[in-house]
Amino acid sequence: MTDAAVQEGPDEAADNSSDSTPDELSELRGLLLAPEQTQLSSLQERLDNPARHAEDISRVLPDAFTLSLRRSKKLSNALMPTVEEAIGVSVKKNPQRLVDAIFPVMGPAIRKAIAAAFSEMVQSLNQTLEYSVSLKGLKWRLEAFRTGKSFAEVVLSHTLLYRVEQVFLIHRETGLLLQHVEAGAAAVQDADLVSGMLTAIQDFVHDSFGGRQNDALDSMQVGDLTVWVERGSQAVLAVVFRGNAPGELRRLMQDALDSIHVEQREVLENFGGDTTPFVSSRPHLESCIQMQTEAVTRKKPSPVLLAAVILILLAIGLWLFFWIRESRRWNDYVSRLNAEPGLVVVSTEKRGGKYHVTGLRDPMAADPSVLMPASKIDPKDVISRWEAYQSSHPEFIIARATSLLQPPDGVSLGFEDGVLAARGSASHEWIVQARRLATIIPGVVRFGEEGLVDRDLARGEMESVKREIEQHAIRFAVGSPELTPDQKDELNRVLSEVQRLGLLARSQGAQARVEVWGHADQSGSQELNDRLIAARAERVVSALVALGVNQTDLEIADPKASSKLRDYTRTATFKVKLIETRNK
Repeated sequence: MTDAAVQEGPDEAADNSSDSTPDELSELRGLLLAPEQTQLSSLQERLDNPARHAEDISRVLPDAFTLSLRRSKKLSNALMPTVEEAIGVSVKKNPQRLVDAIFPVMGPAIRKAIAAAFSEMVQSLNQTLEYSVSLKGLKWRLEAFRTGKSFAEVVLSHTLLYRVEQVFLIHRETGLLLQHVEAGAAAVQDADLVSGMLTAIQDFVHDSFGGRQNDALDSMQVGDLTVWVERGSQAVLAVVFRGNAPGELRRLMQDALDSIHVEQREVLENFGGDTTPFVSSRPHLESCIQMQTEAVTRKKPSPVLLAAVILILLAIGLWLFFWIRESRRWNDYVSRLNAEPGLVVVSTEKRGGKYHVTGLRDPMAADPSVLMPASKIDPKDVISRWEAYQSSHPEFIIARATSLLQPPDGVSLGFEDGVLAARGSASHEWIVQARRLATIIPGVVRFGEEGLVDRDLARGEMESVKREIEQHAIRFAVGSPELTPDQKDELNRVLSEVQRLGLLARSQGAQARVEVWGHADQSGSQELNDRLIAARAERVVSALVALGVNQTDLEIADPKASSKLRDYTRTATFKVKLIETRNK
């Protein structure tokens, strides 16, 4: 069968080839090349479809970036302009988005920087204030005057003396010491131990007192040494110094730490315990070794300058002396003006080298210029302006009342609490006129005439008072010179009438004298009665004098004359008689 088939093959093949169609060829091609064609179609679709390109690139792009950055910085340099331009466009379009993105990182850093700057400013201000009011501050002010520097510069030159002795670079994650530099012979015995202790203290403070993740101990004091700490993303820089370091030291620490992170970023990220690569960071650490000493040069004061200073001080002292003396004299003059009746000072000031005073002056008040010599004030240096007014001082009211009423001889005027009081004797016409004019005087509310006697009516009234006095009798107990208790009212009535009689008598140019007569009944002997008469008269006189009667207005009658006028009653009495004598 095989042979037959073989024999028939060529002929049949020839027939079949002649009878083959394009469809059969295509089918044969598809059977032979189907897998390859499918792959080619898929590849063609990938090449023609941009979306597939992006998907394919996204799968390998992160790894490609990582490999490229490890090999060189060409990719970073190539992407930098594009990234910067993209950030610029984003900021212009919506700056808030960038602010929201960096705020969690920048906000605490900014607040920390502001707090540190404010703390340094307050510290410097406190030191300046402290030394400004001390003996050392006075010494430094003289030094500033000699050297020509400002006081603040001199204070800073003395208070900001410091010396950095140790600088530690510590790996932040492990706490291992990466590098350590020291100033001169200020070395520590075990730098690794110090580094470990600093890390332990940092962790202890953070764990004990809490706070945010990025909060840490920034500084601490150990005796006279101060430790400042600056933290980076991979490393920590600690500086140990003596004295008062300025804020510039922290900026140096930050710059050194930033430079180390930039130059040794990969070494820090892949740190496994080998500190050899960090030897190259020593120059940055050594840049923090700072020392500031007193820069003020001391020079001997120049004799000419010293003499000038003394002359200036003398001139200032003389000026102060004359200014104080002049101020005291002026204040004394103003005090005298205020104390003077009828002068009211409204305002005082010194303007244009002259003293100016304004106020109110009563026409009857003293001239203000008269008071200047007492205060040693030159009238040429004072410009006064006084407005007229009427003062309510009693002295001026009495003077105006005297000028207006013109009281006659024997009449005196007084003023108190708005009452113009007249005392003495005057004609009826003057009294009526005074009543009418007194109330128009400024400050006078009422005219008081209780102590005033109408001379025209006094004569008849004086006779009436004489009769009333003579009708009084003061009674005594039988055989006694002592007054009985019920006679006090009688004595008060006699007192009032005697005073009234004296006033009336004086208004008539006369003097009234009251003669006191003692009396006794016939119950005793003549000698005993005479003594009793005299004693009773003396007792009445003493009682009236004690009540306010003038001693010269009373007179005791002769006991012998009184004995002839015996009152033949059981009680002793006395009589009052008026003796009138004219004053020449």
